[in-house]
Amino acid sequence: MNNKELHNPEEDQHIFESDWLFCPICGNKLPNVQNLKFCIKCGVNLKYIKENKKLPSTTTLNPYKTTSQYPLIQRSLEVFQPPKITDEQLTDPKKHKLWSSLTSIGLPLGAFLFMNFILGGFFALLTFASFDLNTIFELTSNPYFTSLISLFELIFILFPILYIRKYLQNPTIKNRFILLG
Repeated sequence: MNNKELHNPEEDQHIFESDWLFCPICGNKLPNVQNLKFCIKCGVNLKYIKENKKLPSTTTLNPYKTTSQYPLIQRSLEVFQPPKITDEQLTDPKKHKLWSSLTSIGLPLGAFLFMNFILGGFFALLTFASFDLNTIFELTSNPYFTSLISLFELIFILFPILYIRKYLQNPTIKNRFILLG
């Protein structure tokens, strides 16, 4: 046996005569495999295309792609939001009770305790950072430090006023204060 008998280019041409070098759908280079049935990138059925001389229907599922559990249509987020509070519900509390008495007392008390907890944590870190009591007294008596700490409390007061507007149908300042109590 010589080298020509081992490697016959006419047989190689016959083997790849019916096969494609590239996928007819996505254009990806196909591997040199004898009985390739599916494209390795898009998963199209190459055997079906060879036998029927047409592309497969788009309704058949691709065996290499997982189907999505969620719908592809993105719905507006407004569908999932609670209904907006109208002016009638704000002005007539006897018909529409917005808050319970425990909530109206508990939320401001919780916010006050949370502000003091943050301030206490800041002072604890300050105490452990410098053990010099004179430095701590000078810092707490500094007017800049006092105004900075007051700004933190102002942020905790302004945040609910700004955030509550997404629940109101008519978000005026008056309606925000009525809702917050």
